[in-house]
Formats: sequence, structure tokens, C-alpha cells
Amino acid sequence: MAWERSVEEILFGDVVKRYSHNVSTQQLRYAKYTPENAKIVEDNMTHCSNHLQNPAQIEPIEVGAPEDLETSLKALEQFKDNNRR
Repeated sequence: MAWERSVEEILFGDVVKRYSHNVSTQQLRYAKYTPENAKIVEDNMTHCSNHLQNPAQIEPIEVGAPEDLETSLKALEQFKDNNRR
């Protein structure tokens, strides 16, 4: 969910927000979309989704090792820091 928020807030610069009917075109100058950033988001969302599958499944949810969580959080923090306004 944190990576999804980063797409909304960082990659698309709050131009399009969940639960909003508005498109804030004046925010476009803050968008940080690049093919490289899109790849970073895709890779990290794939990594995270490998640990948290559909909760309707019968199998228990695998959250991974604490070190894995720390690595994921550092990747998100680095993405955020690299794309500050």
C-alpha cells in the first residue's frame, strides 16, 4: 500500500488521487514519472506482493523476514528521497 501511495504522491505528483473525481493538472510540474522510476515501482511492488497475496486464499500470509522488510522500507525511503520536489 505504501508503494501505491508513492505512485499517487510522487510518480504522478498528486495529479490523480484515489477517491477524487478531480484531475489537478496544475500539479503536473511535480510529477516524477520516468521509465526508470516506473521500473523501480514495478520491481518493488512485485517484490512486496510476493509476500502478501490475496487474503481470500486458504494459505497463511507470508510476511518475510525482518531483514526483508527493512530492505523494502529502505528502497521506499530511497525512492522518496531521490524524488523530492
